[in-house]
Amino acid sequence: MIDMDRVLDGRPTKGMMMLGLRGVGKTVLLNRLHRMAEEKGFRTAKVEAPEGGVLPQLLAPELRQVLYSPRSKSRRWSKGSPGGFRPAKFRRGVQG
Repeated sequence: MIDMDRVLDGRPTKGMMMLGLRGVGKTVLLNRLHRMAEEKGFRTAKVEAPEGGVLPQLLAPELRQVLYSPRSKSRRWSKGSPGGFRPAKFRRGVQG
């Protein structure tokens, strides 16, 4: 996906919100985006937020796991953006 490639290149992106009626394929699309992100080396988490759930309590354990789990050797990460971690600039195909 173009936004993922922009992040890997250190360029800005915009957020995305998916809306739709029940049964139109939102979850299928999210699962595909999740797989694509993992294939590109992003660290990901899946969180299902049922109606009436407390979002911070649902997010905290998943975010902890993503932030504190060992990092993949295929990507280098650096502190940088106000939102947390962003990939360090690197040339595709070169690991270091």
